[in-house]
Amino acid sequence: MTSILWAFGLNAIWFNRTVKEDTLLVFFMFWGFYLYYKAKQMADDLVGQERLFSLAGAAFGLMMASKYFPHYWALNALFYTIVGYDSRNNRPVTGAQWRKYFAAMLLAFVAFNPAVFFPQTWRYLWKYINEELLTHHGYLVMDKLFINDFLHTPGGNPWYFYFLFVLVKFPLPILLAFAVGLIHMFTRRGMYPYTRGFIFLRVMLVFWLVPEAVIGTKFLRYALSLIPLIYMTASVGIVLMWDTVTAGMKAARQSRRFVNAVGAIAVVLMFMIGPVALTIDCMFRSFPSLYVNVFGRNRIGYFFPHDEFYDLGARESIRFMAESAPIGGKIASEIPGVAQYYLERFHRSDICSEIISQPSFSLSGERPDFVLLQRGRVYLENLENFKLIESTFPIAQSSVYKGAAAAKVYATDGINGE
Repeated sequence: MTSILWAFGLNAIWFNRTVKEDTLLVFFMFWGFYLYYKAKQMADDLVGQERLFSLAGAAFGLMMASKYFPHYWALNALFYTIVGYDSRNNRPVTGAQWRKYFAAMLLAFVAFNPAVFFPQTWRYLWKYINEELLTHHGYLVMDKLFINDFLHTPGGNPWYFYFLFVLVKFPLPILLAFAVGLIHMFTRRGMYPYTRGFIFLRVMLVFWLVPEAVIGTKFLRYALSLIPLIYMTASVGIVLMWDTVTAGMKAARQSRRFVNAVGAIAVVLMFMIGPVALTIDCMFRSFPSLYVNVFGRNRIGYFFPHDEFYDLGARESIRFMAESAPIGGKIASEIPGVAQYYLERFHRSDICSEIISQPSFSLSGERPDFVLLQRGRVYLENLENFKLIESTFPIAQSSVYKGAAAAKVYATDGINGE
């Protein structure tokens, strides 16, 4: 069930189409979890166990080479510490196994991340940690601009950020199954070996959501590593509901074959065909990032415009400016690199581009011919300019999706467009 939910999940598809390092992070992280678990299961085969520990170490090394998030590896260690000693699947790791585990981890990390040896890499990291590379601050959540800054922890982006994401961005059947599975996991220990799985999900969900709720910096793309845990929990709920339905029918003295058929049909219709049809519809008629369930009340791009829109509509808006701007004209936006790329594609390299949030940007002197405003690019640095532009100049073009304007072009000389 988890595999099906992941393969056809709207949010899984959405993030994996837009993120960079997070896709590899999640891929290798769960391989690490799985291989380490299998190694623990092979207590009677020392050679096979050492091999699996080495492969698990390599997977975690590749995970950290993909993105410098070592705390996911620490969560795995925390899980096996919490479950305690078990002669069946959690015997203490020997010294030789630890050596091979960490050696494989280090080797994989270094082999696929040689930049770690370059001094300029460390200089870049130092500037990044000290926020010298940040030129924009702010993230819109439900029309309110929050400071999106790690140094503002425990302030910054609101604590309910990821909880709101789960509430409004998952299809209702999946949300129902997740709620049922969550309640079941926290109220029942389950019988062996399900006890181990329930503890794993409890540890991963709690130690993912609670720290992330406190940290000031939040982006929806970070939730890609949370989504498999949500699907796993939803799968627990689906199986529980399946068992409950079939048990009730068996109590009514229905035939076993009939009961199994009805249970299977109910699960397929509600948790497979429905969500899959929704995904296909969004892929062909809209964009997965724009989906909101009934709790979202069809407010497209209202909750998390930065991650929902990204640069959706920018190409169409830049095409309009390229076709309308005079020779040697000037435009302003928050995406100079993207703008330059499309201007070259549209054979308008003569157009100059400037950044709205730069201190040197001004509307009082020589104004740009067009200004591109994107709802997903609202920051503390450009908020006042955005308000001034919206209240002063006419809209020349809009890129609208499902009734929500992802990008708007304003003409500073009064040109009207469509």
